[in-house]
Amino acid sequence: MAKYPSTDKASPGYVSKKCHECYEYVPLEAEICPSCKVRLGKVGPHGMAQKVTDWKAYLAFFVAFAVFLIFCFYAFL
Repeated sequence: MAKYPSTDKASPGYVSKKCHECYEYVPLEAEICPSCKVRLGKVGPHGMAQKVTDWKAYLAFFVAFAVFLIFCFYAFL
């Protein structure tokens, strides 16, 4: 992972980023790791790709938990 000096604040000057799952080097514009097929975020301060938060999974959990609570309320109370 090479780092070149950059004056742009948006890109820290890296030419590649490292996958947080398999530690494979991938291009900066890659959104999915070609090796392990995990979603990648922006490059972090140390050249590692940041983990992407899966908001759909959180939403599905809260909806399922709310349905479970409603079921328990009407079934047992």
